[in-house]
Amino acid sequence: MRRRMLFVIAATAIAALGVPAVVPASAGGGGCHGDATTGDGDTVEIAGGCFGPTTLKVDPGDTVTFVNLDPYVHNVSAVTWGHLNDLNQGDSFQATFAEAGVYPFACQYHPAMVGAIVVGNGKALAGGTSVVSETDTSTADTSTEVAAASTTESSSTSATTGWLAGGAIGVVAGLAIGLITRRATQRDA
Repeated sequence: MRRRMLFVIAATAIAALGVPAVVPASAGGGGCHGDATTGDGDTVEIAGGCFGPTTLKVDPGDTVTFVNLDPYVHNVSAVTWGHLNDLNQGDSFQATFAEAGVYPFACQYHPAMVGAIVVGNGKALAGGTSVVSETDTSTADTSTEVAAASTTESSSTSATTGWLAGGAIGVVAGLAIGLITRRATQRDA
């Protein structure tokens, strides 16, 4: 009964705030639904709550495109590079990796989503100082600066809304748990 009450309260809070539900990535070997995958090429697809391939091998100087194919938000978090703003369905960004090394990354919204770019021989963990990231969410022939500026503004607004909504949901859930605990304690006394 308590679980049902908590679920109803949480679902009501999400609906009242107009916040789309966050779909969690499933944990498993390789940071996704199965074993880690390795690939060559120049694209990391975000699909099914997973980075694919999990490990992408490229040469120094190569540019890698990260593209979100999922109908929900992801980001690409990394040390000194990445794209912390929301990547909505169809959004993408590019990063150029100048030096050999291993460049790990993850999605902050879905902790089980992890991956790495292996540049060259990959014998060292790279600090990311040689990575140049740029946003490219435009499908039309517009300049990269315009696409980056408009995406950054809407993404940061979306991220702020998400954090505020998440905090509000946390407060509502905390109050609900406190209320249920208090009623149970009073009933048992």
